[in-house]
Amino acid sequence: MSEKNDRNPLDDIEFTPDLIRGVKKDVSESHNYPGNSEQVETDDKSEEVNEVLQVETADYQELFQEISLLREKLEQFSQGVESSYSQLEEKVSGLSNFMLDLQEERLNGDVDLESLFGRVKSLENSLDSLPG
Repeated sequence: MSEKNDRNPLDDIEFTPDLIRGVKKDVSESHNYPGNSEQVETDDKSEEVNEVLQVETADYQELFQEISLLREKLEQFSQGVESSYSQLEEKVSGLSNFMLDLQEERLNGDVDLESLFGRVKSLENSLDSLPG
C-alpha cells in the first residue's frame, strides 16, 4: 500500500467546535448546512431572551433603588415621629405641672389675678405650639 492510501482524509480538515455541530456561523451559507437554519433561529431567540432579561434586570435594579430610597425616607420619617413625640411628651409634662400648680394655688386661696392671667396666656401659647 502506498503512503497516500494509509493517510486519513479527515486529517486535513481543521477542527472547530462548529464543525462538530455541523453549523456554520455565516448565515449566507445556511443552504450548505442543514442544521444552520435551526441555529440561526435559536440565536435569534437567544438574543430576544437576552434583551428581555436585560430589560427585566434594569427594571429590578430600578425597583431596588426605589425600595432603598423608600427605606431611607421611612427611616427619616420614623426619626421625625420619635423626635416630635419626645417634644410632645415634654410639653404635656410641662402643662401638667403648670395645671397642678394652678390647682394648688386655688386650693390655698393665694391666687393673684394678674399672675393667673399671665399663666393662662402662657398655657394658651403652649397649646397653640403643640404639633397637630
